[in-house]
Amino acid sequence: MNETRHLTTDPQSTFPQLILALSTAMDLDEKVKLYHGWQVAVWASKMAEEACPQQLTEIFYAGLLHDIGGIGLSDHIIHWPRLDDQLKNPEVRSHPYRGAQIIRMIPVVFKGLHHIADMVLEHHEWWDGRGYPNGKSGDEIGKEAQLLRAADAFDVYRRLYPEPVSESVVSALDRLASSQECSSQMVHLLKKNLGREDPSPLLRDEAALAELIRQMQDRLRPLVLQDVSDTLEGVLLLFAKVIDAKHSYTAGHSERIALYSSQIARALGLPDDQVREIRYAGYLHDIGKLSVPRSILDKPGPLDEEERRLVKNHPRLTIEVLKFFPALRGLAQIAGRHHERWDGQGYPDGLKGEEIPLGGRILAVADALDALTSDRPYREIGTFEEALQDLRTNRSKQFDPRVVDATV
Repeated sequence: MNETRHLTTDPQSTFPQLILALSTAMDLDEKVKLYHGWQVAVWASKMAEEACPQQLTEIFYAGLLHDIGGIGLSDHIIHWPRLDDQLKNPEVRSHPYRGAQIIRMIPVVFKGLHHIADMVLEHHEWWDGRGYPNGKSGDEIGKEAQLLRAADAFDVYRRLYPEPVSESVVSALDRLASSQECSSQMVHLLKKNLGREDPSPLLRDEAALAELIRQMQDRLRPLVLQDVSDTLEGVLLLFAKVIDAKHSYTAGHSERIALYSSQIARALGLPDDQVREIRYAGYLHDIGKLSVPRSILDKPGPLDEEERRLVKNHPRLTIEVLKFFPALRGLAQIAGRHHERWDGQGYPDGLKGEEIPLGGRILAVADALDALTSDRPYREIGTFEEALQDLRTNRSKQFDPRVVDATV
């Protein structure tokens, strides 16, 4: 398989697409792409055009990332629609704070970054004071966060009874109005925007939603990045940490894969641009694993057939997510091939030998090396020498012999 490289390394064009990719990955559920962040970004932005147009760019990106602090939850946040249930779960209750902290760590300096973090911090505050994390009420809550609250709640409530769409919209608006989590002004503003045109395509058609997201992003005031030295690498590293936070045992996994794979690539004598590309793919190789419930990946015993199917689908989702965004497309066939095997017995597509991109073959060795020397619920921690011996044993079977030789 040819490895045609299309990776865009210009931070100004890549950074917005990285945020979209992360938002997409955060909303991978067991069997579907939820696009909850996209929906919140769309409806909050439509409301902001009237309520606070000067903050439109910040509100759009805050909508995409509003639940980034919930990435380590056992289930997606939309599965906790009731406030009482949210308040009983400490991880749910603290996710706005965690999200704000993650956003403040984004190694990109641009006007509005801290405003986005503040919006995310307050997006579960309720108008009547019953929300969290700080129990603010009324106009103590920033207007931008109020917009996020309305859009967030609407998307969660309309999913409770998704069909027919017209009835789900009415039901969600009625629940939002009666819950007192938003002001009557916000409910009216949302209702007005929903009534301007049939919302059905945006609520049920992935392609229509994606096209609107692209159009909105193109119309926004650009994020003017400052201090962009090593920006792309820094953002990828942060996103790797976010991805690995989904599961208790994977802390640092993607960062180590990026390190190991770049060391192996250098040992093979690959040029600097290809080494960099493989390292970047290492940071994002498990982005599809965000679709797998934590209960499955933390399971100490054997997986059943359906659980194995979900796990084996995660590289395919990695490919789908990265291919969707032009700036990241060159990483897809590297990042998503780390479970293919030299002998053709791997997944997701059973590629064999040099059908597997070289970057994918390198990631496969790096991934195995880290897995064998890290804590896992189903296996004791191995030594590095034991891991190298496993690579030698599986040379020309699971792994490309040339890559193994460069590693050991």
